[in-house]
Amino acid sequence: AKALVAGGGDAVVATAPVYALNDLDEIERHLRAVAAAVDVPLFAYDIPVRVRTKLPADLLVRLGTEGVLAGVKDSSGDDVAFRRLVAANAAAGSPLVLFTGHEVVVDGMLLLGADGVVPGLANVDAGGYVRLWDLAQAGKWDDARVEQDRIAALFEIVFQARGRSGDAAGVGAFKVAAQRQGLIATETLAFPVEPLADDVAALKVRHRPCGPRRCPIRRTQRTDLPPAPGGPCAESLGRRPDRIAVHRRPAGSARRARPGGWSSEPSMSGGF
Repeated sequence: AKALVAGGGDAVVATAPVYALNDLDEIERHLRAVAAAVDVPLFAYDIPVRVRTKLPADLLVRLGTEGVLAGVKDSSGDDVAFRRLVAANAAAGSPLVLFTGHEVVVDGMLLLGADGVVPGLANVDAGGYVRLWDLAQAGKWDDARVEQDRIAALFEIVFQARGRSGDAAGVGAFKVAAQRQGLIATETLAFPVEPLADDVAALKVRHRPCGPRRCPIRRTQRTDLPPAPGGPCAESLGRRPDRIAVHRRPAGSARRARPGGWSSEPSMSGGF
């Protein structure tokens, strides 16, 4: 965490400890130690698929109330638990900023009270999530659902590779799509994960119109929505990211953002 801050990080995101089989008291001490070691906001990253521990709402809210945590990124996939966290946070005066990392139900999470979204798929289509955020902020929930449907269709790229690990299929698809757009130079994944084969990338991720019957935007024939960059299909997978995490900051939170606002790099189970 200290190295991250020394390198210019505006905030730190910490999971529960990896590998060690910790109880909740030990996880709390871990989070407190990280917070005490840095002078920037600390966000808890709830991703039990990676660390085998689900962070409970009462622990998170208590640490938020005490100023240990500034917020939470929830990538648990447990929407009931996230709703309970939103309610508990509101009852405590909203000490935490709550992000969802659940790419395909962002509209629902914003409707129930999430403060923002940090989606891995924003590495591929940042513009889509900005449009979704703007529509939700404007209360245009029907339009937000249309945009979410388009994003959900795009998310299918992570299910195309067969017989590969979750990181190879998921993060690998993101990297192929980002590389095809010129956003990154290479599709290389962290060793020992091999990138997706060129034939899989070309077949499943390259430009492929979804067609009028499959495209959620064309099917509804909306004319009042801002156009997706280059069209609503995988034919154009998005703009260079200009704003990845978008959110509102609750009043009275314990920690403050640096000038320029809060930011968070998107990740799918660890990101790029």
